[in-house]
Amino acid sequence: MLGRFGVGTASVWAALGSLKAWSAGLLAAVAVAAAMAEGAEASTGGWADSDGYVPVHSVCYSGTGYLAYYAWYADGYGNVEGAVYVDDCLLADYGAGPYDRQRAIDHEMGHAWGLPHSSDPDNYMYPYYAVTGT
Repeated sequence: MLGRFGVGTASVWAALGSLKAWSAGLLAAVAVAAAMAEGAEASTGGWADSDGYVPVHSVCYSGTGYLAYYAWYADGYGNVEGAVYVDDCLLADYGAGPYDRQRAIDHEMGHAWGLPHSSDPDNYMYPYYAVTGT
């Protein structure tokens, strides 16, 4: 099945009010940063997280169509706060495994770093992903 990644501008103040911690997804995504950037030009878009803290939250919106999304808020003073939300219920509906979940996180972390979507289907920043079950 094909899942769709999403990027939203929804306010994440409630989620960011909790204790910030380095995301395990961010650390794992560092290893694939070069692969993600290949074919997706870095952007000067205003959605790149400015402090490096990008928490990953598990949500259950089964049926929304987005495996994961990056939500961000710009305060108007050059600061951007963002968080990644992973729809674990939708991933389960699609039969996704741990690799599929990590790939969704890696893709959304690319947005947190300021990367746009890529038109290359082999790139991490391609907006669609065929769930493998692994």
